[in-house]
Amino acid sequence: MFKNSGKIFSSTYLREITSDRVAYIFWTFFIWLIFPLLAGFVVIRFILNTEAWDNVTGYSVEIFSFWYIQIPLFLYITRNRVLDAGLNPFLTFVFVLPPLNIVLWFWPSKKKYNVSDQKT
Repeated sequence: MFKNSGKIFSSTYLREITSDRVAYIFWTFFIWLIFPLLAGFVVIRFILNTEAWDNVTGYSVEIFSFWYIQIPLFLYITRNRVLDAGLNPFLTFVFVLPPLNIVLWFWPSKKKYNVSDQKT
């Protein structure tokens, strides 16, 4: 039943789902836009045990408070995308900058993905 469950936690599988262009754009938006909202909701609702955003007194959950999670995740997916594009891994630190990061959105992948090549 769970014969491929170990595949989910392998580094190769994580690299595959974060490296192509479409996945990279999705994860970029998720990390910088959706993740802070979800994490803020979880902190306020479940950790601080309040019902609404306005009922929090004395606590401030800001979007910037999740950077210690967002920045390493973004570096990881950017490194995977740089490797997928066939570039030097040290260019990751250059492509982290927002104006240059958009180049990775349009840079073609070195690896060609084909649906018929997938093993079942």
